[in-house]
Amino acid sequence: MRGKAPLAALQVPLMSAPPLTGLAAAAALVDLAANRLWLRGAAGNMSHATLVEISRWGGLVRNCAAIFGFVALCFALVQFLRPRGYAPVLRRIGIAAMAGVFLPTVALATLLPMERTSPPTVLCATGAASTLVVLLGLTALRWRPPSSLRVAMGAVSASALLAFCALAVALFGPMLRWSHSYVVASSLRRAGEFAYLVLPIAIAATMVKERSPRTTLKTLVAVVAGATVGVSVYFASLELGRDFSSVFYGALRLELFLDAAPGLYAIPVGLMVAVAGVGFGSPVAATRQAAAAVVLFLAAGYAPSSVGVLMMMVLGASVLARAAIAHAVIRSVENLPPRSG
Repeated sequence: MRGKAPLAALQVPLMSAPPLTGLAAAAALVDLAANRLWLRGAAGNMSHATLVEISRWGGLVRNCAAIFGFVALCFALVQFLRPRGYAPVLRRIGIAAMAGVFLPTVALATLLPMERTSPPTVLCATGAASTLVVLLGLTALRWRPPSSLRVAMGAVSASALLAFCALAVALFGPMLRWSHSYVVASSLRRAGEFAYLVLPIAIAATMVKERSPRTTLKTLVAVVAGATVGVSVYFASLELGRDFSSVFYGALRLELFLDAAPGLYAIPVGLMVAVAGVGFGSPVAATRQAAAAVVLFLAAGYAPSSVGVLMMMVLGASVLARAAIAHAVIRSVENLPPRSG
């Protein structure tokens, strides 16, 4: 009897991340830490000349993230559009249509000055991005991946859909003189944020199933890194006081706990960092791809309001969908009876 190949040695479709995904995730994470968190929090203690110089370098990081992310997203979406590929015909048509709206918008927003990106453009890009995330989630769920990845894909899809619905209600409700628009929009937004915070927990469950003695040290390092980031966020909430809410919301657009206990956000942020670190240490390429998705979702935050950050959300969804499909194929291969020979 000939046994099955080890999990790390299996070569299945969509096993590896698209080209430049790692660079896009790294640049997006630096953009989050430097431009959207540290620079906003420390701006009051810097001179104008220093702020201008740092902003120039920050713009370079942001542009690198946009270029790397655009290339990676094009490669990722093309594989979902192949005939006899991973999605049925109607879903491929939907993905192609939304990509045809979203990708040119991203290209124009990257190449043109920021002031040329109008609010209607951002609204159109948000709708296309949210639809893409939902379509990618439905495509991955069709393959019946492991339950933890099903929860993760469902959470990502629900988060994007609820955030866009909240935005639409907040914009058009007052125009239609709907008295309950604010309450409905707030409820939808909070439900979407809850779904966003479920993501790292679901992916962590996937990685727990793959633990092995060879990855114990890497796991320990990742947990320490996550704990360090979490503690840093907690002490930043104490140090900045009321300013922490504006800085943190401006960076990640999370608000569920900001009024009552902003320090609680140390837990999901630290967990995301730990889960990503554990995933990158996995011998399975599909799990490393899921870890890249966690980094992209952390860098994008919840309900992004700029086109470049929206792209990180869509790229994260496409990478996570690829990882879910790869894990589904791996599971089907593992369930095959061993071949005789």
